[in-house]
Amino acid sequence: MSKIIKILDSTSLKLKELMNVLDAAGCSDEEKIKARKIFKIYLDGKAEINK
Repeated sequence: MSKIIKILDSTSLKLKELMNVLDAAGCSDEEKIKARKIFKIYLDGKAEINK
């Protein structure tokens, strides 16, 4: 069970880092929301990488 918590904490930390970077880059709120959704999909493994 502790491994699951660590993964969730890691995901949360990565999302916070992403939001900080987007804020520093001057992105609009709409761009931040889109980036957050895309990043969450990527972290959840729902996206397939096309080569």
